[in-house]
Amino acid sequence: MKNFRELLQQGIVIFDGAMGTRLDELGAGQECKVEWNVSHPDVVCEVHRSYIEAGAQVIETNSFVGNRIQLEKAGYGDRTAELCAAAVRVAREAAGDGALVAASVGPTGGILEPLGTLSAQEADEAFREQLEAQVAEGIDLIVLETFGALEEIEVAATAAQAVAPDLPLVGTMSFDTGERTMFGVDGATAGRRLAELGCDVVGANCAYGEGMVAAVAQMAAAVHLPILAQPNAGRPQLIGGATVFPAGPADLAQEALRFRAAGATLFGACCGSTAAHLRAIVEAVRGGSIA
Repeated sequence: MKNFRELLQQGIVIFDGAMGTRLDELGAGQECKVEWNVSHPDVVCEVHRSYIEAGAQVIETNSFVGNRIQLEKAGYGDRTAELCAAAVRVAREAAGDGALVAASVGPTGGILEPLGTLSAQEADEAFREQLEAQVAEGIDLIVLETFGALEEIEVAATAAQAVAPDLPLVGTMSFDTGERTMFGVDGATAGRRLAELGCDVVGANCAYGEGMVAAVAQMAAAVHLPILAQPNAGRPQLIGGATVFPAGPADLAQEALRFRAAGATLFGACCGSTAAHLRAIVEAVRGGSIA
């Protein structure tokens, strides 16, 4: 398998689909998803494998909420390094020589000072702890994803550069409020700042629809970097007390074509997606039929 920067030279690169919502469907429910890397590694491994079989060249570790601040809420803060290291081992077992493994790093769930109570130092320490554990297990790249605040992804990117300065870095934000993040960041501003922070790839994830497409187009116009788009499987709906993502595989395939027209060259999916969604995206962007 080529390394990530070599893959980028080939043009289209395929990332994986959802992990958290798939584990929910497989019984995780309100349990800590990151802990499943230890208690249910076979289930996590099978989710990874399903995406590789669907065409993923990069899979992301089951560690999106793997920082101490998030894990303390579930009672697992003292096991942060153990659970994040296990996430890499499970992903590596699934990937073999068929896919690259990216460390998935999400927000802390807090709001940085002065708007919130979380200090930049606390966030930095949390990101470094997670990343050090994952880098030690042998990852191929780092993905900072679903951030809403530029200030927080800046801290995460700085931590990533300090812990693993030679690893490729991907930074994506969630444009779930029109063409902006929940903190009011537009695609152009996000793209430029992420480029300044040393990201090899910038992009958008965890949203759906015209606002996300517009944010990708803004990024593509603002920076000369590859753009990653990972939409949700539609806008979530609460039906019978359960969160449902209504978009089918063909819907996400059409979204992928819109992202490609907007300037994206890297594709995957986010919440609510399955291997069937990813397979349809792959067929669409690589010129095949839409399943």
